Amino acid sequence: MIIVNLQALLDSVYDRAGYDVVIDYSSNPVSSLSAEEINWLDAQLREKGLR
Repeated sequence: MIIVNLQALLDSVYDRAGYDVVIDYSSNPVSSLSAEEINWLDAQLREKGLR
């Protein structure tokens, strides 16, 4: 049996692809999110230090 650490794999792909440079997490996305969803998203980004 082979055990794969998916989080480490996804982190590596994210880092190598440069998504942190391509995606501007400091501004709100253009979408039709509700106020509740926008607040949740903002809290998630702040928790991760992206806002």
